[in-house]
Amino acid sequence: MQFDKVIAKNKQVKFFCPTVLQKCATSALLKALDGKLLSDRASVAARWQEHFSTLLNRPTQSPPDALVSETQASTPDTTIDTFPPTITEVYKALNKIKAGKAPGVCGIYPDPEYIQHSGSDALRTLHKIVTQVWKEEVVPEGTRAS
Repeated sequence: MQFDKVIAKNKQVKFFCPTVLQKCATSALLKALDGKLLSDRASVAARWQEHFSTLLNRPTQSPPDALVSETQASTPDTTIDTFPPTITEVYKALNKIKAGKAPGVCGIYPDPEYIQHSGSDALRTLHKIVTQVWKEEVVPEGTRAS
């Protein structure tokens, strides 16, 4: 076969299974912390687990004293609007949603035309939901997945 010639020419028998001509299930070589080469799948997986556990699970550090003192001395910016969105802002945000999107987990299409053609009652209901989320700072459980 032509593939057998290519395999023999490149001497890559350990990387290819000659009968199926697919890559074999071998793991890449990896070094342990002491410099020893790890070649079996279990030790390589254990080394990666050790690597990511040390990488991602670092002890927390307290912030620098300068940052803490700066935070305590700062005052809130009163020019930033923290009031709930108005019905006009909800309407403008609704018009920025692109039409023709796929439905979410709940099966509802996020097409703004549905609410726009439903009239002012639907817009008021949406505004009421957005205002409630804004004030309580909690998203209703049913809408988190979508």
